[in-house]
Amino acid sequence: MTGVRDQFTLFFERKLNLEVELGDDGIVRAVGEGTISFQRESLPPLKVTEVLYVPGLKKNLIFVSTIEGKGYEVVFKGGQMIMYPRGGSIDSGRVIEVWHGKLYRFAFQPVGALMSSVSDGNTSSRDLCELWYRRMAHLHHRALHIFREITIGVPEFSTEHYDVCRGCAMGKYKGFLSQQ
Repeated sequence: MTGVRDQFTLFFERKLNLEVELGDDGIVRAVGEGTISFQRESLPPLKVTEVLYVPGLKKNLIFVSTIEGKGYEVVFKGGQMIMYPRGGSIDSGRVIEVWHGKLYRFAFQPVGALMSSVSDGNTSSRDLCELWYRRMAHLHHRALHIFREITIGVPEFSTEHYDVCRGCAMGKYKGFLSQQ
């Protein structure tokens, strides 16, 4: 549930018989529900459905019982909240929240404009292309081919890319709007 109406990508105003008691003993009523999409760098958006809109709520809340009701197991371990399909293995789970202060917060991959290293030896050619694209301050992918040829120590990787860099696209869009 959230108290911010602008977060919804899809919203239905409904008369819900649901009151939420706040920490200050105040009571607020849910007035609708919908879908919220969280944009993540280098990952597809995370969509959360059936989110309640509760005006006056100052923190977004997700209930473990709701996640379990959708067919997932939830485990809290080592400061992390791990979610995996019921009947599956915890090894197939995803860390969705991490302990931060007194709350668990969504775990998103940090934005890395200038990444410094590859985490393991099993990195794909596509991942290497993205790594060097970021290391070179978002140098155009076609220019990476030339860079690789004139530089010593850069590993072989395909310079083909399939995704649009969100940061670059937003920067170009902002520049376009400022010219209007």
